[in-house]
Amino acid sequence: MQNISDTYKFVYFDQTPPLKGLAQINSMGYAKIRDPSFRIQCGKAQGGENQTIWQYTLSGVVIIKDQNGCYEVPKGSCFVANNYDETVSYYYPEGGEASYECLWLTSIGTSLELCDDLVSKYGRVFNCKALPKSFKWVQQKMRSAKLIQEENLNQLQAISYLQLLINDLLSLITPRNEQLSQLLQLARQAVMSQIHLPYNVQDLAKALRITPVHLARTFAKQGLSNPRLFITEIKIDHAVNLLLNTRMSIKEISLSLGYDTSSHFSRSFAKITGKTPSVFRK
Repeated sequence: MQNISDTYKFVYFDQTPPLKGLAQINSMGYAKIRDPSFRIQCGKAQGGENQTIWQYTLSGVVIIKDQNGCYEVPKGSCFVANNYDETVSYYYPEGGEASYECLWLTSIGTSLELCDDLVSKYGRVFNCKALPKSFKWVQQKMRSAKLIQEENLNQLQAISYLQLLINDLLSLITPRNEQLSQLLQLARQAVMSQIHLPYNVQDLAKALRITPVHLARTFAKQGLSNPRLFITEIKIDHAVNLLLNTRMSIKEISLSLGYDTSSHFSRSFAKITGKTPSVFRK
């Protein structure tokens, strides 16, 4: 049930069907949502024609879920989804307090296949450096729009504005080797920031806003150690520094690295270095 304090604006475009092999915009909108029960389930209860949703967060955050996991879409981010995909839903975060404010476009035609291709190669959520030009156009239209209205849109405009959005999103994609380098750097920073606590693969995946499965697959594709071993290696590397450069006891070091017991720490240390902490220190 829609909260009476929520605000929605829609503009539907009356236009000819898309040309074969092309995609075009067919509606746009704005929403400011304060209702904690807000949830959209794609596929089910999504009548009408199949279309692609491109949604940009102006403020607050929304959660999008698919078969691979849940992802935050915070301010300055955009997600893409096909409205007939029953594995996809998006909703207001549990315990959220701030309003979720967004702009969106929907498109028809070959954007359906394009959406599937984008998601499979680059993921569903794009972190934008600035408001994409196409969404600036939506923002301008929404300022003067009524709550619900229909208007004509030149087919060439409908095609060109969608292409503009796609170009904006593709410009955010970095080469895979650079993506991997960034991912490893962020992963190392995430582990180090919580070095004093027990830390597992689920914690790391959550910090990186990807699923544990995606994280494991990324490591495996690049021939890297598995994420669990990656975390252990960082902790042990830090332990080596403490053993060599401080007078902390082995028990103190194990506690400072989030290990529940000194014996657990010693086993992990020996597995990585081939020596126990006490032997290593001599």
